[in-house]
Amino acid sequence: MKDALYFIQKYFTLSKCKAFEKGNTTHKSVKLKMKHAMEKSKYLLTALIFLTKK
Repeated sequence: MKDALYFIQKYFTLSKCKAFEKGNTTHKSVKLKMKHAMEKSKYLLTALIFLTKK
């Protein structure tokens, strides 16, 4: 359970990243958004796996 919470926390930390501010469409931030989207889905999946493992 603790592990799942850790990954959910990381997910929300990434969600608040500067790259996600409205109107920020520079090439660098778009690349960051893609990278973070991948990481976020990875964290959510990992959290789900930990939660359903019991």
